[in-house]
Amino acid sequence: MKLKRKIATTALALSLVAGVALATTPPPQPSPAAGGPGNGMMMRGNGMMGQGMGGYGMKNNCGQGMGSKMMMQGCGPCGKRGGAMMNPQMLERRNQFLDSTTELRKQIHDKQFAYVEASRNPSVTQGELQAQQKELYTLRQELVTKRQAIFTAPAQ
Repeated sequence: MKLKRKIATTALALSLVAGVALATTPPPQPSPAAGGPGNGMMMRGNGMMGQGMGGYGMKNNCGQGMGSKMMMQGCGPCGKRGGAMMNPQMLERRNQFLDSTTELRKQIHDKQFAYVEASRNPSVTQGELQAQQKELYTLRQELVTKRQAIFTAPAQ
């Protein structure tokens, strides 16, 4: 009985000492060669697309960390439209498409919002929802047609 008590007491004391030693040991610091903050591809936060990557990890050409917002914005001569990796012809066609479909895309956005709001309203009938779906479908088809016309046209 005394032997079991001594073994249990010794095990408890050792685990207590080990726990205190681990709790007071500072975490290891990354070496500059391993890619500290702002260098290399060190993951922080929620990963590559997460919020925690704003100032850490991969750098873009503007010298900013590539967080979730930087992935979409881009930088350089094209501004917020991005396109730094596009060839000039594709960039011109894309900008032409975006400029020529601004109103159509706004209409689609507004109709989508109205449809979602109508679908949440219990007094709206299925027929009304289907009519809104049909309207959205025709607007989207019009957008696809314009996209195909611009991007499949022969180069000038």
